[in-house]
Amino acid sequence: MNNAALDLASVMLEITRAKFCNNFHDIKKVKIFWHNLTLLYFATAICKQLSASSHNCSLNTLTKMNLIPNDLLSFEKQNKSLICDYKFFRCVPDDNINLALMREDLLGIDLYISQNYMSLKQGKVARDTTGSYYTPCSLAKAVVSKAFKNAECLDHLKNEKSAIRIADFSCGGGEFFNAAQECLFEERGIPYSVSATFFWGIDVDPIVMLITVGNLLSQADYDDWNTISSHFHLGNPLVSTAVEQDLRVKHDMFALGRVYAPAMGINFNKKEFFTPFDIVLGNPPWEKIRFEERKFFSSYSPEISDLAKKDERENAISNLRYSWIELFNWFEETVTDYATMCSRTFKHPLIVQSVFGELNTYALFTELSYRLLSDSGICSLIVKSTLVTTPSQKTLWSYLLKNKVIFSVSIFENRKKIFQIDSRERFAIIILSNKESEGFLFCAGLQSTEELYECPEIKLTENDILRINPFSGMLPNTSSTENIQILLKSHSELPLFQEVYPKCHFGRLIHLTAHAHQINREKKNDNLPIYEGKFIEQYDARFSTFKGVNPDKKYTAKATARKNDEIGPDGIKLIPESRYFVKKDLWDKYSKQYNKAYSLCWRSLTSSTNARTMIAMILPTCPTCQSIQMLQIDDDVDLIMLLALFNSIPFDYFVRLKMPGIDLTQSVVRQIPVPNKAAYEKVVVHNDICAPLKIHILSCVYAILRKEPMLNSLMQKIKKNIYPIDTAITLEQLKRKLDYLFAEAYNIDTATYHDIMQTFPKY
Repeated sequence: MNNAALDLASVMLEITRAKFCNNFHDIKKVKIFWHNLTLLYFATAICKQLSASSHNCSLNTLTKMNLIPNDLLSFEKQNKSLICDYKFFRCVPDDNINLALMREDLLGIDLYISQNYMSLKQGKVARDTTGSYYTPCSLAKAVVSKAFKNAECLDHLKNEKSAIRIADFSCGGGEFFNAAQECLFEERGIPYSVSATFFWGIDVDPIVMLITVGNLLSQADYDDWNTISSHFHLGNPLVSTAVEQDLRVKHDMFALGRVYAPAMGINFNKKEFFTPFDIVLGNPPWEKIRFEERKFFSSYSPEISDLAKKDERENAISNLRYSWIELFNWFEETVTDYATMCSRTFKHPLIVQSVFGELNTYALFTELSYRLLSDSGICSLIVKSTLVTTPSQKTLWSYLLKNKVIFSVSIFENRKKIFQIDSRERFAIIILSNKESEGFLFCAGLQSTEELYECPEIKLTENDILRINPFSGMLPNTSSTENIQILLKSHSELPLFQEVYPKCHFGRLIHLTAHAHQINREKKNDNLPIYEGKFIEQYDARFSTFKGVNPDKKYTAKATARKNDEIGPDGIKLIPESRYFVKKDLWDKYSKQYNKAYSLCWRSLTSSTNARTMIAMILPTCPTCQSIQMLQIDDDVDLIMLLALFNSIPFDYFVRLKMPGIDLTQSVVRQIPVPNKAAYEKVVVHNDICAPLKIHILSCVYAILRKEPMLNSLMQKIKKNIYPIDTAITLEQLKRKLDYLFAEAYNIDTATYHDIMQTFPKY
């Protein structure tokens, strides 16, 4: 953390403690006071920087340009003695410190506030509320360069002020404006003083917007200051209103974290501002618009935040009416903001296609940015990759695809920490243009900004996407451009799972939450144990157990079972001990729909970044919970073949590319390309034995499962048609044999198979 930010926060903490005499029950006043202190610091710093670089600037100057509320000067006067006593202005730098980075560091410091105590702690509640994760300069420049390279509006750009309109609707610290100025100067010779008039911005954070405008003013002619400041608008562009609130109200809403309050709304009928833009840039927040109780209370009432059960948490919150009414009222107001935003009454004149299901800010900003483009305009945004890969965004993605406005999609992996977030996170640069195109350029697997300039791109059409993912119509979750080419080839040569196995009966049986009233924690009467996904590993139905797990940990939401290494008298691992049991009448009701003796089951909750994504095993049909997906099929031999197919690397490879999230559902399985049944009749020599692929596969599966008592009757059905395999061969060796055999069935050539294996580093 930046020492300057921590020093500033420490001084502000002392001032706030003194101001409220360590009585913080009126928490809204405390939060607003803290915000005003912060605003005073940055406004003063900007005045210093502007006065040093160009023209004298004071708080009065910023007030006249409507960049700070009118009452900030009176706030300074009212608190002058405290500010002086604690030498607040000594924290304001005289040099050109990067104020945007300073603000980012400050947002990484959360306030802990109780009724009589206040402290600092490192956290990210404040950052998450506003989505304040700023873009590295190198990435911003790469995004800008890619947009500028294809922007027709720049072809005849003149060296004149306000010659072009460039917008960022979540402008943050102005990273994209800085990059745009640099590109315009380097590539077209446009002076910074001229380009400073090209930019328009919106943000919910008044301080970062002030920093952005201040930076532009420092480069501009003094005569242009009012013009430039008029190009920036405080508020939330996702919230539409006919009547805007004044600056002070918006500042207060931001101070309270109420960024979705109606008071933060923007009037999009302001034609002087919202006429079409030539270029739209940005990295909008990647947040789901939902209120999280536990996160809200983590800094004010950790005892509430720590309550995992919703009913207990609701009771504790209700009790705040008597113990801390101010906190309760603030909580209620914030809940109402989110409820209104997420309700069916949500309306926005420019956002239509991205409002289905759970609202995601990056999708809403993408549509807003596209709607505000001029006829020749271009939009270049950094968004979460799920915008183009997840079925929940199908409505917006299909709209953009069908209207042929997608120019390019470049998918990044965060392994090298471009952003200081989870290294497994994926994001995309998506470029939209009103110039229709029959296809768009695509590349994937990028890990650095440099790769964006040199990565080979392929052209994809809507038909290509529908061939790859006919149900969802989304891009695959690919880690390389080559994967797309493999998918296109495979889908042109192979049928889909649903075409080869049309009569599969899919399902999930018992839901631990929905059926909670018919589920017990102990074995009672004739109730039945529930199998969970944790118990299953590839070809192993006894992988883990809850036997011996501490009850305090056993029933938590993310309980971990222990590896099952207990061997029974028959030399086989014991059947896993369940933690939940279902009443027999409920099981009888559901099992009527699944009348086969055996089911193919797989872990539903998984990930494309795991060592293996598809983890499957055959079980005698029994109660299973939602962490297991299952299917039944008429032919038992087909069931065994499907088990081997599901656990093979070729099948797993395609699953990884089709997985939109962490839930491996039947819809994913249905659209996986698979070999025709006839392919298994192909005769090959394997381990000096000449036989059809089907016989080789069944022989390997029998060798793996011959000692599993639960599957004895099933194994007997294939025993007579197979050849014996040396018992000294290990499970891993047999799995590798099966991988090879299915590569043959898929007709995958050696080079492609090598590329596929590279995506499974463990193997």
